[in-house]
Amino acid sequence: MEGSNATSFNFSASWNMVRQLANQISHPSLAVVELIKNAYDADASTVLVNLENAMHKDLDRCNLVIHDDGTGMTLEDITSKWSYMGISTNVANPVSGKGRSKQGGKGLGRFGAWKLGMKVTLATKAEGHPLYLLTMDFSKYPPETPLEQVKEDVLVNPPAFSALFPEGKTGTWLSVEKFNQSMTTANDLQQIQRGTQTLLNPFEPHEDFNIVLQLPRKFEKWESYDITKITDQSLYKYEVSIDPMGQMVKGLFTDNNPYSRHHGETVEILQQTQDILDGERCNIKAVKIWIYHFSKAAGYKEIWPKTNLGVLSKDDYNNKLCGFRLYKDGVRVFPYGEPGSDWLQLDYMQNKQRSVDWFSNTQIVAAARFDMTANRGKIIDKSNREGLEDTLGKRQLFKILQYQVKEMRKLVNRDYPSAKPAHLQKPEFDYGSIALRVGEHFTCHPRNLGGAITKSYAITKGKLPPGLQLDSKTGVVSGKPVDASTTPVHVNITSGNKQGNHAAQFTISSVEVGLPEPSSLQTSFGPDIAIETSPHDETIRPRKLADRAPADVSNIQHLSNRLSIAQDQTALKELLWKLQAEVERALSELGQ
Repeated sequence: MEGSNATSFNFSASWNMVRQLANQISHPSLAVVELIKNAYDADASTVLVNLENAMHKDLDRCNLVIHDDGTGMTLEDITSKWSYMGISTNVANPVSGKGRSKQGGKGLGRFGAWKLGMKVTLATKAEGHPLYLLTMDFSKYPPETPLEQVKEDVLVNPPAFSALFPEGKTGTWLSVEKFNQSMTTANDLQQIQRGTQTLLNPFEPHEDFNIVLQLPRKFEKWESYDITKITDQSLYKYEVSIDPMGQMVKGLFTDNNPYSRHHGETVEILQQTQDILDGERCNIKAVKIWIYHFSKAAGYKEIWPKTNLGVLSKDDYNNKLCGFRLYKDGVRVFPYGEPGSDWLQLDYMQNKQRSVDWFSNTQIVAAARFDMTANRGKIIDKSNREGLEDTLGKRQLFKILQYQVKEMRKLVNRDYPSAKPAHLQKPEFDYGSIALRVGEHFTCHPRNLGGAITKSYAITKGKLPPGLQLDSKTGVVSGKPVDASTTPVHVNITSGNKQGNHAAQFTISSVEVGLPEPSSLQTSFGPDIAIETSPHDETIRPRKLADRAPADVSNIQHLSNRLSIAQDQTALKELLWKLQAEVERALSELGQ
């Protein structure tokens, strides 16, 4: 365009822009995570996160310290890199000296410090360089102050900080003060703990990077779970990978459920990614997937996972472990896997379709890790470091992961008992108590209350009265008592299965003198008509009930007692006919 120059133009910014950039990070827990990632990128072996003074109600008393033993920074790093907003050296140098894929890439991670507070003090020492100290206190400047006017001196080897890095040691020490918001609740602390404890992929542990969390004394420290020891106790395991070419998904499904008839079996997984993606060529590659299923149903209470401190609590499982997390080269991508994050729509699909076709987020402990180098430009972080940009690679990754959950559920459904099968349950049975009559035949079956009995029955204490015997195969006690007795008889009968043995007490409360054998068995055809059958004559002859002698009430009671131990339909039917006849005889007598 033609015309004369009036003046030159350039952009400028106030320090308030730093605050705006910092506020892109939604929660202090994620700000802490970003600062830990900086330590990881600096090849630190240990990073100390001191939160002991971070939860005062008075914000001016709060401070947080993060101290790592990484490579540290030179003066040039501080003045031309760390202070240069929106630019990251990780783009040009994506791999650290230890071979770690650097997590930053947008030059925004350092703003995690100003998300937390207004005053940030940085002490750092690189190999062969002096210790440098820089303090940036934005509370001294009005928000509209241009950034070029926010200037602080970099001090060299300040004596008060020399103890931070003993001779030969390197690293970075960062202190944050004058907090922007309160972190006074247990929920704030839990989010920070969850974020730091799940920052690294537990299924591919980093033996050379350790996060040490120092917490306020008034808050109980969470147990640091070894997740792999818990997933070893899962009912079903599904571990697969997308190959380096992105063409196949390969791996194994393992049935680890002791209640399943397929327990111990493995199934090879072999899928073409193009089939999963409905014919679309797969853009992503080198992805590892771990899915482990647990059941909180009452029938699985006995084999619910255990930790060093005892049985894993359901609250800890829900708040700290379950869900599907996503990692890039072993470091967590938030908020995927956080409580309430249904990023793979697993909860939605379980509600929309048949619930038995899917696992919800609370039914699995799962993770996926993608290789940053192999997927560079295809799977991309959002600028606020919370989630991924909506790219073809992201959509394909999500679809493949969702498909794996459904395929795992199909394999699980081959045999998923609701509770422990009978052959695995501990044996338990009983006989109860019974009153008998001399000369009357009876049969008593054991009532099974537990697992299937596979061993022989035997009397292990006491002795059956004459005329009675135990069937060692079935546990049935039967026979005709010979002698009357009013003294109770207690007999222990033992049997069992592979899970152990059980002893049940069989009690005969009394053996009464037998009644004269009735000449007939009556069955009512009407209010006052009965059918008489002689034991020696099968001729059926109706006659009046009033012609019969009154019944003995004790006989009715005796027959009623025997009903409770009748174990088969034939015996029960016979007793009911007898009882009905005796009751009708007594009623007829009472009506005269």
